[in-house]
Amino acid sequence: MSEGAKVLGIDLSDGNNEETKILCPKDTFVPLNADITLAKTWETTLLLGEQHFGSEPSIIVNCAGVVHLGAEPHEVTEDMFDLVFKVNVKPIYLAVKVIIPRWIETGTHGSFINIGSISQARPRPTTTWYAASKGAVTAVCLRRLSYQAFIF
Repeated sequence: MSEGAKVLGIDLSDGNNEETKILCPKDTFVPLNADITLAKTWETTLLLGEQHFGSEPSIIVNCAGVVHLGAEPHEVTEDMFDLVFKVNVKPIYLAVKVIIPRWIETGTHGSFINIGSISQARPRPTTTWYAASKGAVTAVCLRRLSYQAFIF
């Protein structure tokens, strides 16, 4: 942020955002307490970016993640499996679905930075579904999407 970046931080926890805000230079961080697995959260990011910074975001960093507790693949509950993919993969889809059309509409562009894990390449037997979700994140990063605005 010392280089001029403005950041909109999305977190479920108000406390995490407040801690981050304290660490940032004045007027460079806007907190959004929201669920990144919902399309409305990504729509809100566009509105807040324009409201506070005068433009849509130019860099999206998808870094949220959840891992299931160590368990054999057949022992992981369906609810936990769903949560892992909902948090680790779905926000990337939603961000792309909401942000790229805005970039196309405004003639701007930007970058997505999606945080994967070494687990996708070297999965442990007790984190199979987490590794699979991070493999999906890696697959998104490796495939250039057919949008002019999508830059890697």
